[in-house]
Amino acid sequence: MKRLNLAVVLAACVAALSSSSFADDRDLTKTQRNPIRLEGQIREVAESREGLTIRLHRDRYPILASSITHVRWNDGHRADVHELRVGDSIRVEGEQDGNVIRAERVTILMRIEHRP
Repeated sequence: MKRLNLAVVLAACVAALSSSSFADDRDLTKTQRNPIRLEGQIREVAESREGLTIRLHRDRYPILASSITHVRWNDGHRADVHELRVGDSIRVEGEQDGNVIRAERVTILMRIEHRP
């Protein structure tokens, strides 16, 4: 009888400690999504192997804009990522990935053109 009770108690402990069918099954090796939205004026634009690297005034991380980045003017018209210029005021929506921001959307808010 004692063995039967011990077996029942052990079985109950194992069942309680085993993972449930409702357990979190997310892959913990993948990084969690870190959405970010910021605005600023472009200080530097450079070509990189991943697309365009943009640096804003007073911002810590470089922004990577690739060919799949959606770029639009403030009025909604489409633009190309290569149309971005130093001095443009932009809004960036994307994801911070380590020490870089991967741009998903860039909106050109304002461009000041200097004419001689």
